[in-house]
Amino acid sequence: MHASATPYLQLQELPPTRLRAGSALRCVGGAPADEGVWQYLKRMELKNVICQNCSDLRAELRLATVRLRRKRDVIQGCIKHAGLIL
Repeated sequence: MHASATPYLQLQELPPTRLRAGSALRCVGGAPADEGVWQYLKRMELKNVICQNCSDLRAELRLATVRLRRKRDVIQGCIKHAGLIL
């Protein structure tokens, strides 16, 4: 993804799905774990993705989350960075 605000605005327009993080991922006084997950998706999984419309972006985001689910160490790192205990 590029640094413009357009992809971010497109993500805001998407209806909420299973990607919504629950309040259990929030941490008092620290970075929320879901923010770390989003940063990983944005900087690693979706780094060179360019989409023509919201449906393409949604499909790419879905595929990126499927790939991320297989990377247990990344998810645990995001949780640990947020200060949560597994």
